[in-house]
Amino acid sequence: MKITLKNLRSADIGAKRDRFTHAFYKEMAIIYDDRQTPCRFRFYGNNSRIHCIAWISGNEVYGSGYGYADGYGYCKESAAMEAAIKSAGIDMGEHWGGVGETKMREAALSIAQKVTGKRSFILHTAHG
Repeated sequence: MKITLKNLRSADIGAKRDRFTHAFYKEMAIIYDDRQTPCRFRFYGNNSRIHCIAWISGNEVYGSGYGYADGYGYCKESAAMEAAIKSAGIDMGEHWGGVGETKMREAALSIAQKVTGKRSFILHTAHG
């Protein structure tokens, strides 16, 4: 997946995160070693609306973003994650939101490779 760090920025996600803390249910993290986590995505919500907050950090870059998805008939987690990544200032080169967990993993690993220059990572998923 082609990654372009267009305008990596930090969105004001503190207020949004604090509003959804009671509805946390999942985190996906890309881990490089015991000191470096290039990507972290937290998911909040219920069946009708999913919120995602993304934190991206690497070699002298940092960004964060927020996105959400609601409705029916598609994978809301991947749509919310794609929106959060775009909010952080990352262009993925293709639209993949709404198609499922495989693309979520591919996107997270591609971003980690781009911001760190490394190739080997651990993908960790935790449920709340």
